[in-house]
Amino acid sequence: MDHSVQTYTTEEQGRMILQATDTLLNKRYLHELSRIPAQPVQSLWKPIHYRLFHIEKIVYDLEEDTYEKLSTVLTTLHALQSKAVLFLQSDGTTVNVYAGIVAEDVTSAASALHMSMKGAFPGSSLTSLRGRDIQSTIRKTIEPEEGSRPVISSVSGLPTLKEETTSSYIQGLEKFIEAMHGRSFSSLFIADPISSNALQKVKSGYEEVGTLLSPFETMNGTMSQSEARGTSETLTKSVGETIGTSLSKTITTTNSTSEAKVTGSSKKQTSGTLAITGAKLTAAVGAGLLANPATAGIGAVVAGAIGLGSAFIPTQSKSETKTKSSSIATGETVSQNYSKNRSSSRAKGTSETVTDTTSLQLEQTNFRVRSILERTNQQLERLDASENYGMWNFAAYFLSPDAETVHVAASTYQSLIRGEDSYLENSATNVWYPKIDGETNESYEHVIRAIEAWEHPLFSVPNDPLVVDAGTLIHTKELAVAYGLPRKSITGLPVIEMAEFGRDVRTMESDSKARTIRLGSIYHMGQVEREPIVLDVDRLAMHTFITGTTGSGKSNTIYHLLNEIRQQGIPFLVIEPAKGEYRHVFGGHRDVSVFGTNVADAPLLKINPFYFPPTIHVLEHIDQLIEIFNASWPMYAAMPAVLKEAVERAYVACGWNLEHSFSYEAQLTNEPPRYPTLQEVVDALRDVIDASDYSEEVKGNYTGSLITRVRSLQNGLAGQILVSDEIPSDLLFDASCIIDLSRVASSETKSLLMGILFMRLKEYRMHQATERKRAGEQAMNVPLQHVTVLEEAHHLLKRVERSGEGSQLQAQSVEMITNGIAEMRTYGEGFIIADQSPNLLDPSVIRNTNTKLIMRLPEGQDRTDVGQAAALTQAQIDEIPKLERGVAVIYQNDWLQPVLGKIDYFDASTHRADDYTYDARARMKQLRQEKTEVVQGCFEKKSHEANELAQRLVYQSKLSDALKAWYRNKTDDPYEIAVFLYHYLNGQEAVIYAGADDAQLRRWLDYHVSHTVRSHYHKIIGSLLYVHDEALFHTWYDIQREKEEDEWLETLERCSAK
Repeated sequence: MDHSVQTYTTEEQGRMILQATDTLLNKRYLHELSRIPAQPVQSLWKPIHYRLFHIEKIVYDLEEDTYEKLSTVLTTLHALQSKAVLFLQSDGTTVNVYAGIVAEDVTSAASALHMSMKGAFPGSSLTSLRGRDIQSTIRKTIEPEEGSRPVISSVSGLPTLKEETTSSYIQGLEKFIEAMHGRSFSSLFIADPISSNALQKVKSGYEEVGTLLSPFETMNGTMSQSEARGTSETLTKSVGETIGTSLSKTITTTNSTSEAKVTGSSKKQTSGTLAITGAKLTAAVGAGLLANPATAGIGAVVAGAIGLGSAFIPTQSKSETKTKSSSIATGETVSQNYSKNRSSSRAKGTSETVTDTTSLQLEQTNFRVRSILERTNQQLERLDASENYGMWNFAAYFLSPDAETVHVAASTYQSLIRGEDSYLENSATNVWYPKIDGETNESYEHVIRAIEAWEHPLFSVPNDPLVVDAGTLIHTKELAVAYGLPRKSITGLPVIEMAEFGRDVRTMESDSKARTIRLGSIYHMGQVEREPIVLDVDRLAMHTFITGTTGSGKSNTIYHLLNEIRQQGIPFLVIEPAKGEYRHVFGGHRDVSVFGTNVADAPLLKINPFYFPPTIHVLEHIDQLIEIFNASWPMYAAMPAVLKEAVERAYVACGWNLEHSFSYEAQLTNEPPRYPTLQEVVDALRDVIDASDYSEEVKGNYTGSLITRVRSLQNGLAGQILVSDEIPSDLLFDASCIIDLSRVASSETKSLLMGILFMRLKEYRMHQATERKRAGEQAMNVPLQHVTVLEEAHHLLKRVERSGEGSQLQAQSVEMITNGIAEMRTYGEGFIIADQSPNLLDPSVIRNTNTKLIMRLPEGQDRTDVGQAAALTQAQIDEIPKLERGVAVIYQNDWLQPVLGKIDYFDASTHRADDYTYDARARMKQLRQEKTEVVQGCFEKKSHEANELAQRLVYQSKLSDALKAWYRNKTDDPYEIAVFLYHYLNGQEAVIYAGADDAQLRRWLDYHVSHTVRSHYHKIIGSLLYVHDEALFHTWYDIQREKEEDEWLETLERCSAK
């Protein structure tokens, strides 16, 4: 018998199933794509469905995970079923980065991409390209040079993170771009979204694979052995006799033939839809594996699991059976029988049984099956994650005229995206050349046309209807790894890391009725927002600190603050030791006075360091003056005490009672008290040093240091500024005023002048508070009344290391000044302290200021000092040196958090009334004209409008408050007019004195009077003489009366008689 049937053992079937499953799950066909014919691609999209954005700047938040934020952007696109494309173009130096989309509703998708990028990466800049711009950009990739065709490579694989943590992310595209520096190339990363229905089919396929293979993972077996022993005894006796004869013969012949043949075939189609692209994704496996009936079932399941689209799986079976037999039989039979039987039996036995049983249970694991099941479970976990984030079909393509470049690009990118879990999917690279052996590569043409249309090229498996592409199914978080935007700046794309600040101003206590000024707008992640930044005006009385390096916008900030304050009706004083810019910005306003140290540029500053208001004690003033000298000059040992004693002696010499703080001379003569001069202090210093018990060497040292320093104040600029004939305090401290010290070369002199001005300001405010208290008005904790700007404040408030005796004294003096600044808050005086380096200032300056504006600071210690005082985090402190011009960290002590703000630009040309110019001769002429208006207003009873023109000069003059009050309520009393004119023209100094000869009198009158108001010449002379010396007046009156009659002179005579 001959029987032939095609069968497989269970073991062989299992091996074939495992082989098919492993091949399909790992997509081993990816390595063969460049050798598989490509198919033409007909894109479903029209040009209107494409959008391309040029990424010009990327801004990252240091405190946030940019990997998660990019995932959010991609999830947004997936929700709209939009294709996500990342496009790089490099000429070897500059790299342009583009983000592209393709969608049915492209307008919504483009808006979603732009808004999600702005939301995830605020401050980033994207520019939309359309129409011809998109086509020309893509054309540069397809034809990088005229007549040239690029070599193309693809990368397929699963992008995953290299580390569990993303704190030190090393998979950004900047690593790839830096590796390709100097090479010209283009990269196109294409991701097609997978619909939910298609995703469920993929998941079901993997689950079925697991179900089919799970029985083969483990096998259980049991082995059992049993043994039994027994003993018995039996005796039997039997007698029998049998005789028989038999003969038989038979012959039979049989022939039989049988043949059967069965042939069957079937073709099974599974179909699914790939969202938007319609690309066919199936596993390219050998036709034999899928055609084999032993593996057809598992092959269909796995192919359905890993591929979407149309998959045709043919199944065939064939069976053949042949049988042939032949037989011949011959027989002959003869039979005869005879039988006789006799039997006898006896039994006796003993039985014993012993049984031994051994059992062994075994479990066998198929590790190959287990490995496949574990990978299947991991794929199912990825699919579960993709249900939240979305799944994509992804591949990367690289193009360059140079074949080596595309090889390097593919391998570099492949190594960049491979991480801890990339083993779950096979990774492969393929290369297509325009020509092979000089012949046009047809597959290349299909591939480049697909890339031009932002589609995955399709490939046909030989001898099989399967259609595949280079894509790998990945979820959105894995796509974020593949699209890892650069974390560091590259040529063509600046990447900025910024710390986050507050998005609006929130205070612990709010007052809706508070006076406010606008400072600027919120600045968030490189963008100016609409949210304004407003400051409480009255909180400026608690002082403001502004710092920033040169060019950071510090001056503009102060200009803007002063302009806003000025519009609130609050005057200001600017003490500027450098640059001299404020007079050009604000000096053109009629209500702003300017004083300087160069008479060619501005009226000369004049101030008396020994003057103090009546309500200030003389010893109190002396102590503060000595502290100012200490802060400005390095002094050691007993020098401060010696100088203080000399100053006290100078006051005593001027008639002052130091204990009770009054002037004997002033009380006796009923005139203003006299104050010491620098020469009197120098003379007193000599006396003190000579009368001391110091050694001759020490006396010589003190003479050479103290006397020389004080005497130096009598010479040069200081000698012209520190005089008795000073500018009135109300003009300096109650009106808007700019004091320009920029022309002073000596740092010590600048410090001294700033200190004296500060001292006089403090005493003036204390005096005002005392006067208000006496009048029953609020004297303490008053709202902001005046603002003083201390530019380059380190000249006065410098940091002093307490290492030596002299430095210890300086530190104490600076501390006294800073304490004085803090105390002046209660008088409504606010300070704006500005300096380029906080580290140069005494720490109390930063500590005692309520409002802080921090602009760009390059030095680390500067940032730390001021940053910690403004409640900044370390990340925010590190942001300070990267601030743009005009951007500042702003913080007030009652704010919940600091904010980053763009300060409003102050346009001087818009806010300036006139350009500030100063001509000494023109100024003298103007003063004469203004004095003329005042005098004519007195004698001719000018109208109110005419008098208003002269008020500014009167109010800014050195007249007493009583005389200014009289001018406001002017009467016709000749005596009062005479007193006013005397003081107004004479400056409270007795130029006309008793016993003066006629020549001196004429010279004075000609210079001070006749050049001023000729029409009222005799009236002015009579008024001056009348007030000064009655006898001299009568002499002049008799001479004048002989010339003409004058009722006004007669009126003066009658007043004199009274």
